[in-house]
Amino acid sequence: RKNILQVKEPLVKVYPHYGHIMSIINEYELPMLLNEMLEVVYDTEDERADFNIGLDAAKYVNNYPLCNNHGISRSFVSANWKSFCDFLVDSINNGYYIIYLANTYYISAYTETYRRLNFLHDIMIYGYDEKSKIFYASDAFEKGKYERREITFEEIERSFSCGSEKDWMDGIRLIERRENQFMGIWYEIEYIKEQCDEFLRGEYVKCPIYLERKRDIKDEKYTYGINVYNAIYDYIKYLKDDYDSKSADIRLFYLLFDHANVLRYFSRELSNKGILINSNEIFNEFDAICNSLTNLCSKVIKYNITSSESLKNIILESILSIKQKLFDTVKKFKESIPEKPITNNIKLFGEVLSTDIAIEYNGNWKSVSGDNIIKYSKDENAELKYQFLGNGIKIYTSIKKTGIVRIVIDGKDVANINMKDYIYKDDVCMYNVENLEYGYHTLELKNEVVNEDNNISIIKFVVEDTSIDIKSKVNKLEEDKKTQGNWKGRYGNAGYEIIGDSLKLPTYISENNYVYKDAAYVLLMRTTGNYKALNKVNEGDERIVAYYLKETEFSLEMVISGKHQIAFYMVDYDNLDRSFELIIEDGIKQTELLKDYVENFSNGIYLKYEIEGYVKIRFKCVNGPDVALSGVFFD
Repeated sequence: RKNILQVKEPLVKVYPHYGHIMSIINEYELPMLLNEMLEVVYDTEDERADFNIGLDAAKYVNNYPLCNNHGISRSFVSANWKSFCDFLVDSINNGYYIIYLANTYYISAYTETYRRLNFLHDIMIYGYDEKSKIFYASDAFEKGKYERREITFEEIERSFSCGSEKDWMDGIRLIERRENQFMGIWYEIEYIKEQCDEFLRGEYVKCPIYLERKRDIKDEKYTYGINVYNAIYDYIKYLKDDYDSKSADIRLFYLLFDHANVLRYFSRELSNKGILINSNEIFNEFDAICNSLTNLCSKVIKYNITSSESLKNIILESILSIKQKLFDTVKKFKESIPEKPITNNIKLFGEVLSTDIAIEYNGNWKSVSGDNIIKYSKDENAELKYQFLGNGIKIYTSIKKTGIVRIVIDGKDVANINMKDYIYKDDVCMYNVENLEYGYHTLELKNEVVNEDNNISIIKFVVEDTSIDIKSKVNKLEEDKKTQGNWKGRYGNAGYEIIGDSLKLPTYISENNYVYKDAAYVLLMRTTGNYKALNKVNEGDERIVAYYLKETEFSLEMVISGKHQIAFYMVDYDNLDRSFELIIEDGIKQTELLKDYVENFSNGIYLKYEIEGYVKIRFKCVNGPDVALSGVFFD
């Protein structure tokens, strides 16, 4: 038998207690975690930095609100199962992720402690393969890097022994995603601004009461906010003076990177929701800080090998330089959050640099600075997507960082370009797409050959503004009250959003041009048999009750390249006589294109339209407590 529970790549990886939880939840639930992650703390006694919310790892894991957490003692497991492996298999088959302190002496994946040191670390088991006798596990196995590995049954069984070490987790934790939440999730803007203020002042921000009871927040050993950089500076400065052979703790710098990465993520998310002015500038500043911290981490690793004093001085200078840049950018970020959502400033033509937030990147991309910043990637799945308005687009790249690139327009291949055939220089027009019908189009660049010598790269796009007046178009096709939650095979052949479960956008819409505003995510039931609820994408007949909601009105903006069919699914689950207006407007002109009045949809209704261009779909409550949207389907 084989059973692997669903996990995803976590945004925060510095410590496993973040990686474990973020691996389990989905993107819809991420704001619940990130709302608490703008403040950092440094413990001068333990010489440990962390997000303020998670300084106590065990308390953090045990109190996460979107998961059920069951504690089981080691003695109970030993008394009721023939082996620890049998217990893990039974737990996984019942839908539990297992977190426990593994004795890393017995697990070869922990290269620094294997057969050298009895050291306990919090590992997560999320799957098994009985035929191969392996478990699937996540942890920071090597050099503080959080990743997934396969570990043999034999090694896991032996790791259950703590030896003489204290089990600070007090046993084994069984984690499952809570089924019935009845909980609204959104970005808490005022709290985000408060955390920014306290971060800049270097002061403590209130966090959940279970942490405040555990920690004396005014203890002088704790340093908060921007002052954590000063504490880490002092730590590095006096490192070799205090300890003859001690290496720098690389996790301190991973923490600084993850914190900046969270801020970078926030800048994109709030921009997409119309809650950030100057978003492109702020995102790029956070992006540059993340790149600087990546380089700083490399320097610290090298310093641990060489003990070079000159390198140490470079590290100290970098810490202070990055600190000042972060201070300035967080201040600008906080001041750029408006009182009310703004209209998205979508850049659809003109010169669009590689750093523009309008470009959607997938895969692991890196940057090279110069006169123009080059974005490049060697990843097998590396690609980018950009939507533009015009009848052509010029693609500029660098010979230094480019190999064979596939160019796709509106879902159709137009060229494979081998950049090695071009003259060697930094800024070259790789391809000029011409003679398109004037309108909205989608450009995709994809890595065609995967090897060490091949890169996909971009410097900029240029789309000429021909100033042709273009109108978005809408045509209503049908209403459907029969299909209910059984959408598979009927809707969503090109893409779908099952709110609370999965989002797969079609090729004709970029992620950056698919934006909800003023909507709160509400999760009622993660699993249900209610036929009105939408089927989950990958889980058979299971259904989910979740939606975006607002008491008055919310909107969804999207840019659609070409003419396509799009359907919206709504349900009045509790029969409260809801009614609403669905209003579709031109996204640029803000003029009304169509208005629908909808009532009597307690069994669910699909509203299907043919849409072309940049549109804003408004969902406006007319009667009842609120208006809600459960799914969007693209054909």
